[in-house]
Amino acid sequence: MNILSQFGLSFTNQISVGNWYQNLFFYTLIGVLICLNYYYIKQKNKIRPPASAVPLEDKALFQLLSLSGNAVAIYSNGELVIEYANEAMLGYWRKDHNIIGKTAKEALSEQKNQAHLDLLGTVWETGITLVNTDVAGIVVVKGVPQTLYLDSEYKAIKDDAGKMLHILQTTTEVTASYLNRKALMDDNRRLAADVVKLKDELMSTGQELELSYDNADRLSTRLLAALDCFSAKIELPDTGFWSLDLQTLELTFSDNGRAIHGLPPGIKLTYADGLKMIDPDYYMDIAAAMENSIKSGVGYIKEYKIRPWDGSDPKRLKVSGNVVYNQGIAAALTGNFVIITYEI
Repeated sequence: MNILSQFGLSFTNQISVGNWYQNLFFYTLIGVLICLNYYYIKQKNKIRPPASAVPLEDKALFQLLSLSGNAVAIYSNGELVIEYANEAMLGYWRKDHNIIGKTAKEALSEQKNQAHLDLLGTVWETGITLVNTDVAGIVVVKGVPQTLYLDSEYKAIKDDAGKMLHILQTTTEVTASYLNRKALMDDNRRLAADVVKLKDELMSTGQELELSYDNADRLSTRLLAALDCFSAKIELPDTGFWSLDLQTLELTFSDNGRAIHGLPPGIKLTYADGLKMIDPDYYMDIAAAMENSIKSGVGYIKEYKIRPWDGSDPKRLKVSGNVVYNQGIAAALTGNFVIITYEI
């Protein structure tokens, strides 16, 4: 109920009196009350806050933003008018408060990095909050230009209907973390390059070693084949020959063979004794090769490691074995061996 309606009944009663002066007074009073009522309604509508977010004129909001440890700016409408920027943001822009009320394009047109203007336009058009990280900026500190790295969030502020109201830009300096990450990435790139270089060197060395191994392997095999061709046993340095009687299983070595295997003079050995001197890693392979040769009559060449009888250092040997027949019956296994110096 407005002011006029509150007094309407008494006005009506007074008018009915019929006095001309009284009528004039009451008509005048009615006009004044109508004007007062209209003014009251207009003022009430004027001071009613909009249904949207807190207005930018609110000084308390600006005071809160000014206390933020980050650089803050607020933009409004499609022209991206700068409604607010705290001291930190003005410092990054190298501007003063005179830019407030100007558009971002107008106020920051001379800035070298215009990417933030594009981001602002995109956020306003799409209503999607965007982030821009590790952006280099020049800041003058005590008269000395310094390069800082900044992360910025451009947050879309909307009303309940989804209409864009403002863009809130929050910028944080991340120079230390950026430089640390960059140093770590540089170290990783250097390490990766070193690994590639080392791999190439190892591959080259491996190829050389493989070639050397192949050459040594071929030479030792050819030497064994040549020794096997001689009817008389010939001993060269680091070579020897052996024989296993398949009837008595007695194992004999040449003089070089006994020295290489660390055997004392006059010792008699059996097939089992010979196998005991073979390194366990090769034992089964050599035993199988000898058995297959006896059954098939086909010779073999094998490499293995021995543990000499006298406990001296292990040696690596390449050994040949061939079946000797007597009246069509396998009578013995004989062969030669040579010390090899490459790993097997």
